[in-house]
Amino acid sequence: MAKKAAAQAASSQADPFSVQMKSILDEGRITFAGIRHWNRIVQSLLDEAKDRGDVAAELVQLYSYIRTVKEHIDELFKHTDTMLAALVSVRIPEAFEREQLQTLTTAEGDRATVVQKLYASILAEKREQAFEWLRDNGHESLITEVVNAQTLSAFARAEAEQGRELPEEVFTTHQKPTVTLTRSKATKAAIAAP
Repeated sequence: MAKKAAAQAASSQADPFSVQMKSILDEGRITFAGIRHWNRIVQSLLDEAKDRGDVAAELVQLYSYIRTVKEHIDELFKHTDTMLAALVSVRIPEAFEREQLQTLTTAEGDRATVVQKLYASILAEKREQAFEWLRDNGHESLITEVVNAQTLSAFARAEAEQGRELPEEVFTTHQKPTVTLTRSKATKAAIAAP
């Protein structure tokens, strides 16, 4: 009971790291220099925590902070990827066509050219026919069978729950500790806030 109270007290203290990270996140100041600085701070805190014996409450607090920053960065990248896709596949090609441009060089010296790139995929319902065509025409090296690792792991867990194991002669399985973090309502609200 005393350990639990001490852990809760340690995790609820406002340390300089949490204050600094909250400030950075609240202001939306994510820069390359800021990320490098943040990485140095986190590494230093991880090293200090290790020197103090890796106290669970400190490590969980650090884990929570790191996850929060990663969620913000992931959200930023998601929007960035959407904007880049729109620019690359629609807006820039339309502008080049409208302005009858082949190439454009920016003030910084970057050069942009719109090119046509051919993409191909197999129709799901015609998979076997496509494989047959590739084999018949000497392109069987393009055919690969893939099993998704996450799907296989989920299958292995389900089998293990039923008391069945995958055959060791063809599969390798191992247990790996992991951490789950359930966010408080306040943390969820803070993450969702603009």
